[in-house]
Amino acid sequence: MSLTIKTFYIKEVVFGEKNNVNVEGAMTLNKEALQRILLEEPLIKMIDLQIIAPGDHNRWTNCIMDFIPISTKALGTIGNGITHTLNGVYVMLTGVDSEGEKLTRAPCWNYNYRYPSG
Repeated sequence: MSLTIKTFYIKEVVFGEKNNVNVEGAMTLNKEALQRILLEEPLIKMIDLQIIAPGDHNRWTNCIMDFIPISTKALGTIGNGITHTLNGVYVMLTGVDSEGEKLTRAPCWNYNYRYPSG
């Protein structure tokens, strides 16, 4: 078996009533849906979702922990089948603990974020 990765380029991200990606390259995010996680997971005290547009470099962040591509398995199992991947958007995971301390062992930078190239 083989793995096929289908890439969908996202041109625009906006907030709306439901999570959706359309064939024109628009992604809609329901920010309120994240609040349900607060009810289900007692270790998470706050969730914030922001859309950072290309060129919007003057953003304060908590400790940057990871950059995550957005992908989902459409058919098959890990390593084979079909995976859908969004290109042009990434998740930047940041955070601190309830006392404001960094959550990683790696150095933590709290300065204006620059987008990775590519």
